[in-house]
Amino acid sequence: MFDRYADNAACDKAIRSICEGEPGALAVLYDKLHRSVFALAVSICGNRYDAEDVLQDTLCEIVKSAPAYHGGNARAWVLAITRNLALRTLQKRRESVDVDNLADTLRYATSKDSLETSEILADALARLTDSERETVVLKAVDGLTHREVASLTGCSVDAAKRTYYRGIQKLKRYMKGE
Repeated sequence: MFDRYADNAACDKAIRSICEGEPGALAVLYDKLHRSVFALAVSICGNRYDAEDVLQDTLCEIVKSAPAYHGGNARAWVLAITRNLALRTLQKRRESVDVDNLADTLRYATSKDSLETSEILADALARLTDSERETVVLKAVDGLTHREVASLTGCSVDAAKRTYYRGIQKLKRYMKGE
């Protein structure tokens, strides 16, 4: 997965370096977080094309908002920006999420996995509700705590736990062929 504390410290340093105008700071942040940002954007937007736009918009917003960053959990801060931009994208589009493209986008997002595993994962995640998919991606893929997921999604910690549990149970049933 990732070394949560080392990655967060590196991301925190990169955000502070962006404020100082250091060349390459945004590239460091991109290297650490682009998969998580893209996966979250896909889970909300439902397609690769909007998710790519959200990834790019997230990078622009990070540069613009870096001076307002006051430390803490850099990963959660970046994912909150991503979530807000992805939700705005959905509002602008005002149409349902295109689940047909989800398999393609998740295959791209999880390119380290084998193609077969990626297809199974994409198919399984497509069967979850939007909130379940977002919660499972944030918790299981990005490694956020229930408290961080709750903060990002605007729900209580208990609701985040319930949504995660429901999503995981659906995934397990699907994987067992039920």
